[in-house]
Amino acid sequence: MKVTSAIVNGCRQNNRLAQEQLYKLLYADLMQVALLYVVNQSDAEDVLNKSMLKVFKKIAEFEGTHENFGGWIRRIVVHESIDFIRSRKSFNEKHITFANLPEGNSRENWMEEDPGYILKLLDSLSELEKAVFNLSIIEGYSHKEISSMLNVTVANSKWNLHTARKKMKKWIIEKELA
Repeated sequence: MKVTSAIVNGCRQNNRLAQEQLYKLLYADLMQVALLYVVNQSDAEDVLNKSMLKVFKKIAEFEGTHENFGGWIRRIVVHESIDFIRSRKSFNEKHITFANLPEGNSRENWMEEDPGYILKLLDSLSELEKAVFNLSIIEGYSHKEISSMLNVTVANSKWNLHTARKKMKKWIIEKELA
């Protein structure tokens, strides 16, 4: 994320052109972050738009430099994604999308042929499993921190990570045997 100090300063001054430049500059990267947590594209777009609105409202509170501005925004997107997941009526709602998983008979180089396969597997997890997996494995949060963020018990956080890993391992093994 290459954000210049001119864009950051323009956003601080509520310059609409600078805000538009920032949005366009970071859209693809931040959409990938949102998609690590929410299941579908439209929900991720909602999360991203709410995040950017929050960024524009709170940019005066940002005390860093343009070099660490991208990390600050990423953190906002992660927290907005968590808020979205928390707002769902049920963490246990499954969004199984096996129809979207790649099919194939060859086990040769399947990871090279479809590097997005792991992301598709992640999308096959429940929202809570996906959130716990991403927060723990990708973001590096502890189960205590995750339990606080998602308003679940530490044991529940551990269980969801265990379940997500188990499912992912099973799907990868099945893919290799196909």
